[in-house]
Amino acid sequence: MYARQVMRTFASFLLLSVMLGVSGCGSSSATTQPQAPTSGRPPPDVCAGDPWLAQLLGTPPTISSTMRLEQMQRLMAGTGHTMDRIQMDHLYEMNQVMSASAENFEWDGPTNGGQPRVIVLRKAFGDPRQLKSERVPLYGAPRTLSPTLLEYPPTPEAAAKDEAFQSRGGRTLFTFSDGTWVRVDTWMAPRLRAAFAQNGPPPPPAAPPDVAWEICASRNPQPGLTTIADRMTLHMLVGRDHPIDMFFRYGSPELAARAEGEHRFFCQQNPHDPRKDKGIFQFRPPCEHQATSAVEGPYLHYVIRTRPF
Repeated sequence: MYARQVMRTFASFLLLSVMLGVSGCGSSSATTQPQAPTSGRPPPDVCAGDPWLAQLLGTPPTISSTMRLEQMQRLMAGTGHTMDRIQMDHLYEMNQVMSASAENFEWDGPTNGGQPRVIVLRKAFGDPRQLKSERVPLYGAPRTLSPTLLEYPPTPEAAAKDEAFQSRGGRTLFTFSDGTWVRVDTWMAPRLRAAFAQNGPPPPPAAPPDVAWEICASRNPQPGLTTIADRMTLHMLVGRDHPIDMFFRYGSPELAARAEGEHRFFCQQNPHDPRKDKGIFQFRPPCEHQATSAVEGPYLHYVIRTRPF
């Protein structure tokens, strides 16, 4: 199930990359170069939701996707495409809401009878009681938890219908006075309710403001030596020079260096192997870009450039 989630998310990423003019396999305009993370930025594998969700739920999300509307609009300017809202909800319920950004978090494997998910919207506005799925109202009257926090429980109809998603009890929505909305599976609500009442809304994403889209995915470490990355982080940056920063994290700098050598050898020996175009889905870099271990730590860094718009 998790593999399908990863492929679906990264398929969306690749489709948008093509739309924005990212150089494809075999294109001579695609280049990479070793670069250290820009000064002042967090480590490349720190992603939205990592610290606070791990603290609240005991484990960080295995896949997260964060998109900022203003930056995406700037990135798409001149392409002939427009974007007036963010569509990051796999269940399509929160896609009706206008917001400045959206963060989607998922965990590997079933928990409490369903695939755990959290959606965070920033600067959202509207009445949650107007949200519907197939004409079924999703949320009932709110409960005031504090002067800055409301909780919208699922309607009985939505909770009953939600069995189709294997989620017990529907989904609950928390809204804050600053426009932050947090939708959670209802079994998470008691733990998050107490945390929100005490600490306020989730902290903002760690990525710098020039990141339009951040995608992070982790896999369980494999026993023994392995040269498959255990985490991927992609930052789609606003700008035309190098809009995509791609980091692969390994268990050690030595494994990263070994992965670089194996990656180069595989791509040289298998220039027409279809697997070389699907390396991202296998937690391996794509063959059309050269790996570098120049970044400090157990990382391989790729800077994917684009054609001029």
